[in-house]
Amino acid sequence: DVPGYIKTIFRLRESDYVDLVIKARHDGLNKMKLIFYLVQYYLKNDSRIREIIQEILEAQTFRGKRRRKYVERFIQKGKETEIMFGLDNEEIDSIFDILTEEEEEIIDEHV
Repeated sequence: DVPGYIKTIFRLRESDYVDLVIKARHDGLNKMKLIFYLVQYYLKNDSRIREIIQEILEAQTFRGKRRRKYVERFIQKGKETEIMFGLDNEEIDSIFDILTEEEEEIIDEHV
């Protein structure tokens, strides 16, 4: 095990697993790299992955159209905010850290 990493296991049909290994090797990847990069693009909210996620959600009947539209608007609003203020994720996290610290100080003063 590598410190700071969590091992993740998921199930695939045997035929899908074989196809995944063959296709990944054909593309010059191994299955671990492929999954790693897909997760990274998903976490970065890459628009190409968002399109795929949208297709998956539309195929699932338990997710309503209203909910999907809300998520789409939420993501778009986030992109607009990033552009408007010129902030990246690290700067946004920093702002939240500052707000959390301030909130804790205010609570401490009133306790």
